[in-house]
Amino acid sequence: MKNIQKIASLTLVVILMLACALPVMAADTASITISKSPGSGISLNGQTFSAYKIFDVTAGEGNSYGYSIASEFAAFSNYPTSGTQSLREYIDTLDDDGVVLNALAVSLWDYIDTNSIAATGSETAVSTDTVTISDLPYGYYLVYGSATSEGKPLVAACTLTTLAKNENITLKADAPTVTHQVWRTDWDTWADTSIWSTVDYRITSKVPVMTGYTSYTYTIHGNLSDGLDLDETSIVVKIDNSPLTAGVVYTLNLNPTDGDSFDIVFNPNLFATYSPGTAIEITYSADVNPAAKPVVAGNPSGVVLEYSNDPNTSGTGRTPNQQVTVHLYYFDIYKYTGTLGVDDRALAGAMFELRTDAADADTAVIKTLGTPANGIRNLSGFPVGTYYLVETKAPDGFNRLETPIEIEIKAMDAPSSFDVMADGTLALWKTVNVLNNSGPMLPSTGGSGTVIFYLLGIMLVTPFLVSLVLRKKRKTNRE
Repeated sequence: MKNIQKIASLTLVVILMLACALPVMAADTASITISKSPGSGISLNGQTFSAYKIFDVTAGEGNSYGYSIASEFAAFSNYPTSGTQSLREYIDTLDDDGVVLNALAVSLWDYIDTNSIAATGSETAVSTDTVTISDLPYGYYLVYGSATSEGKPLVAACTLTTLAKNENITLKADAPTVTHQVWRTDWDTWADTSIWSTVDYRITSKVPVMTGYTSYTYTIHGNLSDGLDLDETSIVVKIDNSPLTAGVVYTLNLNPTDGDSFDIVFNPNLFATYSPGTAIEITYSADVNPAAKPVVAGNPSGVVLEYSNDPNTSGTGRTPNQQVTVHLYYFDIYKYTGTLGVDDRALAGAMFELRTDAADADTAVIKTLGTPANGIRNLSGFPVGTYYLVETKAPDGFNRLETPIEIEIKAMDAPSSFDVMADGTLALWKTVNVLNNSGPMLPSTGGSGTVIFYLLGIMLVTPFLVSLVLRKKRKTNRE
């Protein structure tokens, strides 16, 4: 019977605990303190753990012990060798921390639940980290409990071990997590870009612990705002940095009935072939369309991971929405004449080009625009950067600007906070004011201006004529 001291790690499942190590009489009792793993995102507070004794233990001389099935489990037969081996003999053949031993734990819990077997001892946690079940007679126990993650329940687990007085064991249960990022200058929670540009995203997670599960729900729910169009050909799914094939080990649903933009549904038995904690990475891209909103609202996209949280049912949990946002910046142009704020008057009919290079009229033009009656044009959908406003046609009766205006969009500390600079000066209200003036009218024929031109012409021509006459006179004298 010495081999019955099995050890098994069960994540999100029921657990068995063996208590037979100390040379004491069966009347002695022990306690079990269950602690969550360091860094785990779960909480035990308010959750109840119950211990069910499967075997009674009696101690003989030296290190010999006797095990007898508890009366409540005498009829249990849901194991492969039932009828040819006793439950004790079957457990002796199992490996520590093995899949089969874990499956047995699940079967035992089903038996307890079906037959409404009372717990030998129970305790409700009053802290987030630990709970202790006290005054347990020595024996072979199954302990069942639960924990919470983000306020939602999941079936918890402990480690199968030899129970001694005041035994401490670590709860290895944890809820899967997911991260969602967008590329800026590195992977981040926000980015700035322009309309019709392409934005890259990354989703990361880890292979969950499959112990106790014959199948496991693992679905990525993705949602994009109206200003973002998913590029379905860009989706790449990797485990351990190796690409997976859609339709073979996962299903890509581009029209899910739950209203998502896309769902990535992993095959229920896929993770059984991977080690827990192995990296999962999903990358995808989206194009920014004209429906995209400028800051402050931005253009969010979110990801939620749906995962199994109970091996005994089809129950699932969900992570909080992991949202990232793409921002588009904006500025206004105000075309006017006069003195701003005093007697300024809006000018219609001006034409501009917005360029990324002031001197390049061929490949650097990103927008062509004209001013309406109120002189104001709203421009949006630009990332951080420097632009040049070049006037290509002035309003009728006004002179065209010869020098481009340098416009710089500068993001501040917060992603939705930005400044607009015009020729190095802060543009108040994000408005670039463009002044046009009319020049003096050029002289016309028959006017006073013509006389001036005549006089200037005579003054320039007279010395030449005098020189010509003198030259001819000298020539005559020589002859």
